[in-house]
Amino acid sequence: MTEATLEVQEQAALSGCVVFPLRDWTILSITGPERHSFLHSFCTNDIKGMAADFVCEAFVTNVKGRILAHVLVFNEPERLTLLAAPGLADALLKHLQIYLVGLDAELRDVSANTALTCLVGPQSNDIAASLAGSGVRSLRYDFLGHPTQIVLGDQEHLAAVQQLKSHAEVTLGGNDGFEVLRIAAQFPLSGKDVSEENLAQEAARTTQAINFRKGCYLGQEPIARLDAMGHTNKELRCLRCAGALEVELPCDIQFGGQSVGKLTSLAYSARHNETIGLAMLQTRATASGTEVTVGADGQHHMQVVSRSP
Repeated sequence: MTEATLEVQEQAALSGCVVFPLRDWTILSITGPERHSFLHSFCTNDIKGMAADFVCEAFVTNVKGRILAHVLVFNEPERLTLLAAPGLADALLKHLQIYLVGLDAELRDVSANTALTCLVGPQSNDIAASLAGSGVRSLRYDFLGHPTQIVLGDQEHLAAVQQLKSHAEVTLGGNDGFEVLRIAAQFPLSGKDVSEENLAQEAARTTQAINFRKGCYLGQEPIARLDAMGHTNKELRCLRCAGALEVELPCDIQFGGQSVGKLTSLAYSARHNETIGLAMLQTRATASGTEVTVGADGQHHMQVVSRSP
């Protein structure tokens, strides 16, 4: 099957099903009877309280409450599976393995042996259900702003995952289409949109990824203090402008003649004929409707939106 045009991919997410093979993403597996209590102590969400076959977002933070990784956590019957942006495996392993000593839990990088695919759109649940008995695992988590099934296949089940790309009712998507949906949903990638320079709340995923009732974990105190203050100094926002825009990333963003942040992700939506992006902005420039300028020459104008339609 040939990759569909960008407009067809966007339409399939609204009315059908588009499949996005996610190559090179970081995939870690945690097994053993103490896996839940271990991860619970080193991320921002309530891992102990997760229901079976459930997915949640979380931040793995350092002692200062700053973001080491933004992850999706799968609570599977025999393991916890962590998904994160490409290139984070070594750093995550190095950080988490320090705290494994004496615990009955094992942490492994399974990125090279696992196929990862997203099914997006109102038909994604039915397509995922058709995989029953094939050995692949699928769980729903709508992180792309539409019904989304995340499909994982171990080495021996790769064929079943690959067949999704030629399914009669599925549109084959590509990275450009995935980026449109990701940016519109304001879902950040670690190492690109958020990093160790950012406190967890600055990613603007507090509702989805931070549980303030779960008890102690590494980085909890500064995160709780920031919550008590009631505001951040900067936060991630979605921007948009009409038509196509090409700038080298990351690039400076100005408001009122002063630098207020960096544009880190950019994608063109063929369906809306607009460019959307993600930027970490100082709070004074985060209100919806704020006009900012982008790029070294300041000639490109974009508008802040809480979520792109």
